[in-house]
Amino acid sequence: MALAITQLDDSASFFKGYSTGIIFAALAGNETNLGGLSSPKWVGSIFQGSTSWTGEAPTMTPHRNEDGNSVYTFASGGSSSLQLDIMSTSNTIITTFLMGTAIANADVGKPGWIDDTASGTVTAVGWGDQLPVIERPFALVNDLDNQILLFPKALIAAAIVNNDRALHVRLNINAQELPASMTHLKPVMIVRGLLELGEAATGG
Repeated sequence: MALAITQLDDSASFFKGYSTGIIFAALAGNETNLGGLSSPKWVGSIFQGSTSWTGEAPTMTPHRNEDGNSVYTFASGGSSSLQLDIMSTSNTIITTFLMGTAIANADVGKPGWIDDTASGTVTAVGWGDQLPVIERPFALVNDLDNQILLFPKALIAAAIVNNDRALHVRLNINAQELPASMTHLKPVMIVRGLLELGEAATGG
């Protein structure tokens, strides 16, 4: 007897590998679709092997009768979150994610332990006086640069970590619920149809 069953997934698509991330400007609150996301910036190189899915899996809690049989079950949704390590510790990365402050040469002063020949070029960046947490759209790019995993309203917490004798900036990125007014945005999205790595748009 033949089964009259059709294939559920007739055009398989795979999100594989990671290349970098994209950070956007903070949401204004009136966005309704992807077109409302603004000022995208690459975050630069991500340390190999540091990207991991840290979201919680959904849970099922059965309630049983005295015979030990499951009568009904409560389901609890999971969460969607990522962790990755940015390799750069530039002023821009530190001020953006660690809520740091760039200190210009004019504000460094004249420390006696800095040679006079270098005192005119010394600058600094500092952090630790503010909670390093921001709320911005964030996207993880696949290895061909033709798909992104997007959290339109991500809570991002950052910290300095040590990887193989180098300081990196670790991001913990958690997807959050969106208001109903953001009609065509969802807490977690895969955006397809981007140019693959090495492609370029051509005019007709």
